Amino acid sequence: MIEMLIMGAQAAGSIAGGYMSSRFTKQAAQLEQQQIGLRLQQEVLASNQQSIFNLRQLEETLASQRAMSAARGAMPGMGSALAIERKSIRAYKKDEQARALSLGFLKTQRKSQISMSKMGVHGAKAKFGLSTALMGAKVGESAMLYHKYGGGKSGGGNGGMLTMRRSGGY
Repeated sequence: MIEMLIMGAQAAGSIAGGYMSSRFTKQAAQLEQQQIGLRLQQEVLASNQQSIFNLRQLEETLASQRAMSAARGAMPGMGSALAIERKSIRAYKKDEQARALSLGFLKTQRKSQISMSKMGVHGAKAKFGLSTALMGAKVGESAMLYHKYGGGKSGGGNGGMLTMRRSGGY
């Protein structure tokens, strides 16, 4: 009888330990996911700041190009001055498209990292469930063997002790 209590206590301890481990794994994954989300927000902010900086540079470039055209006596927004302005604007738009594409890839990567972290939590839960089920099966099997071989019965068998017989002649 005492053997069953000990095995039950061991199983309960394993289950409780596994549950706590599972909880800590879940909390760690949640912190990791929040950290990934914060990194993404920082990267979006940095990209937006770079866009604003580049827009200001474009405005300054266009203003200086117009000033140079006016100093040469050319009409701003006409002829070669217009071609130069358009070239600067196209370069700015290409940079913005590249930045937007890069940011899109980065967002996808961060979302994938969050998904992987969530899958890790689900994997840990599955592992905990499996180990709990296996522990329950072992305890159940041990209890069955204990009762099958006379465990806890007074005056019968060998007092619940399993014995091994030698076969053959050593």
